[in-house]
Amino acid sequence: MLDPQLIQRPAELILKELRGEQTEAEARELQEWLSADPQHRDFYNRMTSAPGLQSRLKQFGSRMSRPPGNGSPKNTFPPRRTTKGRR
Repeated sequence: MLDPQLIQRPAELILKELRGEQTEAEARELQEWLSADPQHRDFYNRMTSAPGLQSRLKQFGSRMSRPPGNGSPKNTFPPRRTTKGRR
């Protein structure tokens, strides 16, 4: 099994690939990582093809986008307007 600390960057790259946000340099970096070890390819296949794992990876990505020390994500939506009290 791969060390969770060692797969953080590849997981970020896979997430960007799934979201269509990967740069050419990041695509090359991911391909180099995949070529380096058969376990890497196995990890990639599990993350991109097994039911439910894509959503888990996306959840992982949303946790990564939070700034340290404050539980709020970087990109938050403005408060929702309510019509309470209006007629």
